[in-house]
Amino acid sequence: MTRGEFFNKLNDNAQTIQAVAAGLARNHDEAHKLYLETIYQALKNLSGIQKHQGFRSWLVLTMRNVFWNDFRYAA
Repeated sequence: MTRGEFFNKLNDNAQTIQAVAAGLARNHDEAHKLYLETIYQALKNLSGIQKHQGFRSWLVLTMRNVFWNDFRYAA
């Protein structure tokens, strides 16, 4: 997947991904940080998406991992 394809698919799924972030986070600022960190991590690991795996599910999985690793224990 190219970066252009990534951003096209991200635009198609942005509302869903933001809703997942809002559900995980404690407030709007934390949800926004989680969303941005997820995009950053996904871009770093673009080769990690499998051909049989849907983009949205891969991004939600990435967000879940970011949340558990970086945000869960934040004060």
